[in-house]
Parts: sequence; C-alpha cells; structure tokens
Amino acid sequence: ASRRADNMRASRGRAAVSSCARVSLMLLAAWLVWSVANGALWLGGRLSAASHYLDDVDDWTDLAERPLVRSAIHDLVSSGALASVTRETLSRVHLTTIGGDGDGDGGNGDLADRFPKVQTLGIDVSHSGEATFLYGRFQKTLAHVKSAKKELGFVPLVVDVGANDGFLSSNSYNLVRWGWSSVLIEPNPEMLKLAEAAQNEFVDPGRDGSQTACYVNAAMAGVKAKETLRLKLGEDVVSMESSLERRSDGKKNNAAAALTSRDAKLKRLRRGESNRGADTGVIASDEPGGGARYVDVDVVPVRDIASQCSLPVEFGVLSVDAEGVGDKVLREFLDAGFRPRWILYESMHNSEPWETTKAYVASLGWRYVRRIGWNHVFEMEGLFE
Repeated sequence: ASRRADNMRASRGRAAVSSCARVSLMLLAAWLVWSVANGALWLGGRLSAASHYLDDVDDWTDLAERPLVRSAIHDLVSSGALASVTRETLSRVHLTTIGGDGDGDGGNGDLADRFPKVQTLGIDVSHSGEATFLYGRFQKTLAHVKSAKKELGFVPLVVDVGANDGFLSSNSYNLVRWGWSSVLIEPNPEMLKLAEAAQNEFVDPGRDGSQTACYVNAAMAGVKAKETLRLKLGEDVVSMESSLERRSDGKKNNAAAALTSRDAKLKRLRRGESNRGADTGVIASDEPGGGARYVDVDVVPVRDIASQCSLPVEFGVLSVDAEGVGDKVLREFLDAGFRPRWILYESMHNSEPWETTKAYVASLGWRYVRRIGWNHVFEMEGLFE
C-alpha cells in the first residue's frame, strides 16, 4: 500500500510538471505570435510612412528636398566632415604612369605603338598630403624651367630628418616612389631598419645610378661635433617619438637638454595626469631597469651627414621632424649654406618660438607658403623667375 501511494504521488508530480511545461509552451507560442504580429504592424507602418515620404520623388534631387534628408545633408556639409573625407581619401589617390607613348593597338608594327602605358594606383601616405603638395610644386618648377629653357638647378632629393619608419606619415616615401633620391636620418635603429625596408625597393629600380638613397642611424641636434647620447626608444610606431636623454655618467648634454621637459610631458599625458609643477627633467619610472628601452646613439653635425651621403648644396626638400630640437636642426642646415627649394618644418615642442623661426628663415630667402597638418611649408624665393 505504501509503495502504491508513492507511485501515485510520483505520477501526480509528473503530470503537474507536464502540465506546467504545456502551459509554458503555450504562453511562449502566444508571445511569439504577438511579437510577430506586432512587428508586422510596426514594419507595415514604417513602409507606409516611407511610401508616403517618397510620394512625388522621381530622382535623387527630389529626395534631397525632403525635410529630413535636406537637414541631414545640411548638417553633414556645415560640419566640414564631407570635405574632410574627400580631402583625406580622393585627394590622396594618385596614378603613376609606366611606359612610352603607345596606345596598344599594334599600330604600324612599331614596338612603341604596340605596348601601351601602364598606370599603377598609389596613396599619399604623408600625414596631411604634404608629399602631393610638394610634388605639385616640383612639377610646376619643371614646367617653368622647360618653358624658360633653363636648367633645373637642384637635385631632386629629399632629406628626411626624423624619418621614423619611412612609411607611416612619411614625407619622403612618396617622393622616393616618384623617383627622388633620399637621405633618411633616424636615431632609432629599429625604425631606420623599417624605413630602409619600406623604401629601398623603389630606389633606382633600373640600376642605372639615376636615383640614390642614404640611410643614417644618428640623431641631429645642432651640435658642433659628434656626441654620443642615450636614446630612449619610442614605445611603438604610433607615437614615433624617441628622445635623447642625460648621459649615464650624470653629465647633462646640450643636445638632450631641450628634450627632457617634452619627455616628462609625454609621460603625464599618457598617464592621464595634469601638470602639477615644473618639469624637473628626471623621470624616475624611466630609469634603466624600469621597463623603458635605451640605446646609445651618435648625435652628429650636418657636415658629417653631408660627407657620408655626398649631400649636394642645392637639393629639393628638407623635412625636419626632430622632437624638441627641430629649430636647431633647421638652423644648422641653413647656416651651413644648404639650399633646399622647399622646407617642411614641424615647430611643435621646439624651444624657439615659431614666429622667430619663421622670420629667420624668411631673412635667408625662403617665403612662407602655408601650414599643412603639423608642418610649415617654405619655398625658396624666385623659384619661378
């Protein structure tokens, strides 16, 4: 009797569970039906509204007159986003033509007519389109000297001080691809190796000696004689900022003095800290053994660069991006008598006020053109006379 009672209780329990399950399934099914019906009503309403919204709309110009679309277009244009997107995409794309004057139709059997030109697609990788701007000015110069039956008067060569990896935001990469010679100066040996790998395959592809490249693993800081300093390597290719520091023997070096405060500021910014007082130039967490990486690097005067790379006095572009000492590097080149036709100069973090640098460069015969991104552009006076 006891066993029979247990079986009856178990049977009733299973029946109750089964009933609950059936009720749950029914409720779930009802909810799904309600949701689908509700969704269909919502979608139908939206389609109806869209259909009504598109009444009398025959083309895109009609659509642009609808209030919501017109408002969206107005906001997009007035924000400058549309122009910015165009500037940062379409204006960076270029076609490089390879080959002669043939059109590829076979012609009269002449090989020049048989084989067509080939065009390759490229992208201006400089930070804000500096390379395309400079190359446009160079092309204008070529047209001028041709019409005036004059000599070009300078070597199409770019000197890139602070070349980094030679690709990301590089002012020299595209010029090298377009046939210019180059002198790349970079204190970080890892970055210089990347720069050489990025650019070297485009240098003198025909091996006829018409294009050269010189890679210098050194820093510049306006020094009179070669010095050896400790270089704290940048954390990655994004920041691309390495910095010269105090000597390990505790002596403060002139080339490093202007950089310590900038380095301290970078540490504050990356930690989300504010300036709570004057920079001391000493960053305890970055002492050797604290996780940062260091390497000894030569800091050389411009005459050493000129000797190593056979740098001509008259050349195309001088690009200076030397964290904290760019003003000293720029003055060193110009005071030594070098005459680049165009100068790209990044003035951030340098000790000399920008207006002072601008006046100094103008006094030597370069006119200020404009600012592109972080770079100021100068052009030699009388270039088109």
